[in-house]
Amino acid sequence: MRIGVIVISLFLFGFYVYASLVWYTPAKKLKYKNPWLGWIALFIIGIIAKWEIFKKIKYPGWFSLAIIIPEIGGILYLISIGFLAWGKKK
Repeated sequence: MRIGVIVISLFLFGFYVYASLVWYTPAKKLKYKNPWLGWIALFIIGIIAKWEIFKKIKYPGWFSLAIIIPEIGGILYLISIGFLAWGKKK
């Protein structure tokens, strides 16, 4: 099972890098002021999608923002998705 998690994590990381490069490269060719925003766009789209999932399961959408809190965001995010998966609906 651990190998599967590692393979999936590597795949997702690779997908993120590829998709970010796909957005970064044309922005750079078009001489946009901040082409590096392509790396952030996927992150933001992910947060918006997670916000909607939290809302549909009757949890506050702002739980999806936990990941952006410095230092403790990762832990808070894991706790919030635990509520999503195993918590009781409100």
